[in-house]
Amino acid sequence: MSGTYNISTPNLDVSANRVENDATTTLNTVVKIANTAATLSVSNPNTRLRSGGNDGTSIQNHTITIQSDQQLYSAPTLQVDGGTTADWQTSPTFSGGPTTWTNVLQVHDDDAKGTYNWGAISGYNLAGIQTTTKSGATQQYVLGGFVQRTMTVLAQLLGKTTVINVEVSDYTKLATNPASNDTLAWSVKDMTTRSTLGDTTDYQANKWSASAEDTNPTNIYILDTAALVSSSQASSFTIQERV
Repeated sequence: MSGTYNISTPNLDVSANRVENDATTTLNTVVKIANTAATLSVSNPNTRLRSGGNDGTSIQNHTITIQSDQQLYSAPTLQVDGGTTADWQTSPTFSGGPTTWTNVLQVHDDDAKGTYNWGAISGYNLAGIQTTTKSGATQQYVLGGFVQRTMTVLAQLLGKTTVINVEVSDYTKLATNPASNDTLAWSVKDMTTRSTLGDTTDYQANKWSASAEDTNPTNIYILDTAALVSSSQASSFTIQERV
């Protein structure tokens, strides 16, 4: 027997000969060989992992996958970046196997957005040889965006500012609809134009804006003052930052 990895191709033959009739029986089997370390790669479900947990939303669960080019003896582990508070739902140990393993990364609105590096990885093949390096293109993960939420707008001019308890990481992706558009769906009227970031100027028909990127909480401004004045009761809008 020779080679570096074989778990399926027969590599051991046994023959028996009966003297009385000179009949020969041959059997073969597989002696598993794992004489080289496995290759482990990490994949993320999306280019950005969105958050939830505040403003009546739920914390978001993202399935992370470790793929091995060999069967593993036990479940691999993967650490998150020490610079983020996002963490595994249970532990760094993945489940599944024998070559595809998954775990759930939970991302909360209070977790800082940004690009993070996957931490230490560890997996053992059938021969007990450890792998501690990640292969493939996915060495990082991005926390960005947040799921849709419905926010209450106070009546009349008090409703100009509404606080959302989450960080905006990409203002161009902020709106109501997950498709690429600028509309904020306000129950009084659709605000069809996303103004420049930080704009607080009054009396701009159909315009809205946000206070800043990379801060939590964030102010959402309705800049259509005429519509606000005419709104004598509390209203609402829905907003999200898409993937």
